[in-house]
Order: sequence, then C-alpha cells, then structure tokens
Amino acid sequence: MGVEVPWDSPEKLTLKWGDTQANNLWGSIFSGFEIGWKGKSVLDFGCLWGYFPKFLLEEKGVREAVGIDIHPKWEGVSEWDYRSMTNLKLHSGDLTEIVEIQERKFDIITTAGTIFLLNPSKQEEVLTWMFDHLKPGGSLLVQTRTFFSYNGGDLHNVTNTPHPHVIFSDRVINKISRSRKLSPMSATGYLMLFHRSGFEIKEVRRTTGIDEDFFKKHQEKLWFYSKRDLGTGDIYVHLMKPKNDRDISEMRQ
Repeated sequence: MGVEVPWDSPEKLTLKWGDTQANNLWGSIFSGFEIGWKGKSVLDFGCLWGYFPKFLLEEKGVREAVGIDIHPKWEGVSEWDYRSMTNLKLHSGDLTEIVEIQERKFDIITTAGTIFLLNPSKQEEVLTWMFDHLKPGGSLLVQTRTFFSYNGGDLHNVTNTPHPHVIFSDRVINKISRSRKLSPMSATGYLMLFHRSGFEIKEVRRTTGIDEDFFKKHQEKLWFYSKRDLGTGDIYVHLMKPKNDRDISEMRQ
C-alpha cells in the first residue's frame, strides 16, 4: 500500500497529482466495467477537484462531463480553469437541488468514495435521483466502502487497531479522532438499496474486509452479520436503468 497524501496537502491542487489520481481511478475502478464511453454524457458525483471529469473528456472521448460536489476543491486549483474547457461543467451543492441539472438525463453516472459518507436516508434520495436522471439503458457505476472496509472512517491513519469503527462506539472513537462517520451498511444492504431504487444489478466486484482471525476475536459483536458481508470491504457495482419503463413505486414505499 502506497504512502497516502494528506487530505489538505497542496500537492492535491496540482495537475500532476490530479492526472495521476484520475488515471488511478480509471485503472482501479472504472476500466473494469464493460461499457462504451465515447460520445456519452457523464455525471460524476463527488468529483472534488474535477480531475476525473476532465480525464473522461480528454482521454475517453465523452461528449460532455458534469462534476458535482457539495464541498468542492476545484477553485483551489490554479494550474487550470475548468471554465475554459468545452463541455466540462462543475457544480457545487446538493445533487438533488442544483437547478442546472434537474431537467437533465445522462448516459452514465459515476461515483467513487462518496456514497458511504451519506446517511441512509440521503443515500436512498441520491440513488433515486440518479435513477430518474439516467436515460433508459443508462449505467450507474459505483465504488463504495462497506462498514467492514479496513480504512473505515480513515481511522487507519490514527491508530494501528484494525477496524476500530466496528468494535468501538462513536463516543470512544471521538476521543482519538473526529473522523468521517461511515454509513453502517454491508454489501448486502447496499445491493438491496440499489434494487429498491429501481436499478438492475449487472455486475458486483468485492474487495477484502474483515478476516477470519478478527471475526473470531470479536465474534460477540459480529455474529449477526453473514461471513460474506463481513469479508467485503469495498464493492464495485455496475447498475443499469432498465430500457423499458416499469412501475417501481411499490419498491420505493
């Protein structure tokens, strides 16, 4: 595992770092999904600096790239002006409230490392919005941590204790770190939520979560989860909006 660059490092405001980050996102996550990108309209949810939408325009031939972030970082990037790029739009704010995109339909929506930061009710609201704003047959590509990810709320940066967010309460955790709160969702919980939002689940890839030794040591806290969910730290999911309209109102009640 490489050395992580601190969240607020000035290095992250450089195009060198940004281009590397975008290439890594592509290579480790999105290149594995078998869909066509050229000529498509794409929305990236949780784009931070805007490097990945920029990459899709420059390297993958998408027709249009729209980036959304509620706490954007792109204004701090001095080496490029996103406003000068044709067909790149970056919007700050709540996805469900940004006026400029409420009437839009996209071919592809991408999101990496963002969904797990939302509380469960907001997750469902955002996923429902994404379903409604995809064209029929469009794809939502998701990478998200589950509750059993090794880095949890990024606590691996402040303690050597594995999975502290799983075995300790927030009250205890807050004594050592004001870490980002992790949605307590397992892989199964996410897949149920995706289905409830109306999507067809086309592909699921999983990375390692809690191992057998950790489970045995803390079994009294974990016995009610399935072994497969405990063993899944991240999921990479290809979701599709069905090409034919169907009544999904009962699924959303």
